[in-house]
Amino acid sequence: MKKTLLLVLMLILMVGGLVQANSFVDDLGREIELDHTPTRLISLAPAVTEILFALELDEEIIGVSNHCDYPEAALEKPKVGDINVDFEAIVDKEPDLVFMTAGMDEDRQKIEELGFPVAVVDPSTIDETLNSIEWIGEITGHSLQAAELLDWMEERIAEIREKAAELEATPRVYYEVWDEPLMTAGPNTFVHDIIIISGGENIAGDLQQEWAPYSEEEVIASDPEIIIVPWEDDRVYDRSSWEDITAVQNENVFFVNPDLMVRPGPRIIEGLELVFEIIGGAVQ
Repeated sequence: MKKTLLLVLMLILMVGGLVQANSFVDDLGREIELDHTPTRLISLAPAVTEILFALELDEEIIGVSNHCDYPEAALEKPKVGDINVDFEAIVDKEPDLVFMTAGMDEDRQKIEELGFPVAVVDPSTIDETLNSIEWIGEITGHSLQAAELLDWMEERIAEIREKAAELEATPRVYYEVWDEPLMTAGPNTFVHDIIIISGGENIAGDLQQEWAPYSEEEVIASDPEIIIVPWEDDRVYDRSSWEDITAVQNENVFFVNPDLMVRPGPRIIEGLELVFEIIGGAVQ
């Protein structure tokens, strides 16, 4: 009798665990319930695609956006659109779950009207990125892989934070998101976190917006000691009005692949390591 009761309790706990694992809240605060662990996944966001591959969900991915270009295996996945979603392709694929970013409300509603659940992944900071990876692992049944990935990421962040604390200076850093018009990253962004953790000071750290225009006059007045850009050319050095900026005078203008800076996924650690190397080299 006791054994029977024990088995019943175990079954209840197992069922309860399954229900909980398939009921989750996405990054928009929307509660979503699935009747089973999703095994047919579509990603309309490059960062999410990178997360899914990092969680060893290669076989479960049945469609990605045209912009999903990493890892290389993502290029071989069927394409289902980007800002222009191919709804017919999504219907044909019959996904268990579609991942999207914020700002695609009409497309999300259309996909849900077609009968497919949608999870919105939209972290702003590194901490939020870690949180997104955790719940994506949970709902896809890959919590173990997510835990291992998060342990590695958190360890690398802690190591860089510790090394950055030993730097003798805190250089002013300007990250250029775009040049026409000039745009940069303010607080509550991955870029801001990367700069701060790496031992720098984001000159746009007091902006009221996350991603915002930043005038040439503001850049010059802030006199950054390091400038990081997302392109491999000399356009910064070609700006005659910038010739007196410390970073320009000392030739401390660096290219970093923007995918490592603004895609909220595992490779953000690579961006963090590169920026730390830049800052560390500049203050020596």
